[in-house]
Amino acid sequence: MRTAFGCFVWIVVFVLVLLHERDALQRLPALDAMAHRQFFDVSLAALLALGVTLTAGSLHGLYAAVRQRSRAGASPGDWRDGDVVRAGGVLEAEATVLNAPFSGQPAVCLTYSAHTWQRGFEGRVPQDPHFRGLQNVPCRLRVGDARIELRGFPSPRHLVERVVDGPQTEASAARHIARTLWQASPDVASADLAAFGEPFRDPRPGAGPDAGVHLMNRLAGEALDLPRLTGQEDALLQRLRERPWRFKERVWAPGETVTAVGTWHAQPPHLDVGYGVTSADHGLHPGGSERLGRRDIGTALGFALVIGVLTAAAHAVVWHRDGALLRA
Repeated sequence: MRTAFGCFVWIVVFVLVLLHERDALQRLPALDAMAHRQFFDVSLAALLALGVTLTAGSLHGLYAAVRQRSRAGASPGDWRDGDVVRAGGVLEAEATVLNAPFSGQPAVCLTYSAHTWQRGFEGRVPQDPHFRGLQNVPCRLRVGDARIELRGFPSPRHLVERVVDGPQTEASAARHIARTLWQASPDVASADLAAFGEPFRDPRPGAGPDAGVHLMNRLAGEALDLPRLTGQEDALLQRLRERPWRFKERVWAPGETVTAVGTWHAQPPHLDVGYGVTSADHGLHPGGSERLGRRDIGTALGFALVIGVLTAAAHAVVWHRDGALLRA
């Protein structure tokens, strides 16, 4: 609801600025004799209005980043139900810790993907054989003496996807394939889960093979000869070794210092960090809240400066000598 209302507000701002810019353009003497003036007025006014709106939005983003950084030290007792907050602390598992499927690294949340280079098609979409998935266990954030329960699966885009390579990688992958309950992957051109939002909708937490979301496309199933070899680790390992596979993981490890950004809910007390269409700002960021705050302010400031300068330059060109440059 908050996202929809925010979009509505900025649309209204854009329309109001557009009307003002067009009215101002129609008063320029140098544009009176231009052919197709009406079309030109609307197009130019829309461009100028877009620049003004983006500048205002970037300044609002800078204000929000500064305000968010100033509130980073607040405790859960200071948060109100429904507030989007951030908290830096140490990530802890509340249950059995996961083991990443390829590296074996301990994890409380993880995403993984694997693909090989054999071009094929899923419907009309060109694809390589691939499988991918995500999994998490109940976890919390330790902030000083406080423990904050985290719910939902965080966006993976804040973590670097690392290639896993080593003598045991294929054996670990074969073990994972043999023990996992696989679902058919939809027709999407990328093997990266970040490009496909559906799996992030409340995956079942847990360390077992039936928890999380695990997707395999038809081409990978044929390459690995599933379901005939389901459960047969040695046979699956041989199938994996018949072609070069590239294995990747993103891992949130227990004991790691992170900053959680999410929506606070008071009943029961928990921080929703789940990624979704209306919660794209939710996530777990590596490092403490100070580091994240500095980065957000720097990004917002840079964007505001670039857009502001371009918008000011466009207005200067339009208004120079009452539009003489445009007429020329």
